[in-house]
Amino acid sequence: MQTTQCSCSGELAPIKEELRAITLQMTTFNKEFLFFERFIESFVMATKREFEVLKKILKELPLTAATGSTTSNMSKREELKEVVDLLPLTTLEDLKSFEQFLIEENNSKLFEAVISPIGGKNGDDHIANAIKHCFHLSLQNKCNWSGMNEKEPLKSATIIKLIINSICTSQYSITQAQSRIKYLLQHTYDRMKSEQKKNDANYTILEES
Repeated sequence: MQTTQCSCSGELAPIKEELRAITLQMTTFNKEFLFFERFIESFVMATKREFEVLKKILKELPLTAATGSTTSNMSKREELKEVVDLLPLTTLEDLKSFEQFLIEENNSKLFEAVISPIGGKNGDDHIANAIKHCFHLSLQNKCNWSGMNEKEPLKSATIIKLIINSICTSQYSITQAQSRIKYLLQHTYDRMKSEQKKNDANYTILEES
């Protein structure tokens, strides 16, 4: 009796290959989606922080039409937003330009009004948030407190003095604020490595796909 050989395996082979290809495409898509999800999450968090800072500032300037101060308050809001938009500083040229900008008394007051509401769990945290808000990591890496190793000294910078003035209280001294800033500048490279690690991890996801 002759046995008929089933050709199912041969017929299924192309289907299996197609399924494998689809699975690979889905895996690649999932990896790319995860990368962009992380990127968007990071962007949203940064934007949210900027929005919260601006919201705190604007809350201090309520519109009071009854007192006839609506126009002046609107003008103040616009001025504050202009200062917020200048930050963070990214280059030494930006820093020098901003130092010139702060020479004008009104601009100094506006800057202090931007820094004060940033807040933090304590004085050290407030200083850290202010430095992060004002200086990009790449610029922090080009600066230090005293100017050693051919870096830009911040000890006498107007922006630093105003940050300290706007944060220091009877519970948080100028000396404490200065020490915190020195520490942050000394450890900028560590924070840069940490950021680079995160970026490398995200890019690895795409490379593996």
